[in-house]
Amino acid sequence: MAASYPSSTANFTTKQNIVDIIDAAHPNVVQDEIVAIESTLGVNPNLSTTPSAAGSFVSTSTSFASVSARLANIETGIVADTHTQYVKKENGVVTTASTSSGVVRNIYTSTSNPTGGIDGDVWLKYV
Repeated sequence: MAASYPSSTANFTTKQNIVDIIDAAHPNVVQDEIVAIESTLGVNPNLSTTPSAAGSFVSTSTSFASVSARLANIETGIVADTHTQYVKKENGVVTTASTSSGVVRNIYTSTSNPTGGIDGDVWLKYV
């Protein structure tokens, strides 16, 4: 029997010992549903794909082979993002937007008072 997932969710009836006759189809249906869920999730959807800006982001597709493939595409799109109106932190370095864009340029954290800087900089002093 074909699995219901991912187009719908399966409905199971609760079986009782001594009351119900358990047929091989009962656990087989559950196994089919588990395989369908695993196939939709893909392998290791909980792990990042270590995307790079060199990857190709697919913005035109709404259908992916698995959740893993969809997440990998999202990660690639985030890493490859070139919008200058956002402040972006990559490999521990904050990539700044130009001051003409009217957004934060640089973010500094320090235990001392702020010195220097230019318009758009943000200073966070902590003790």
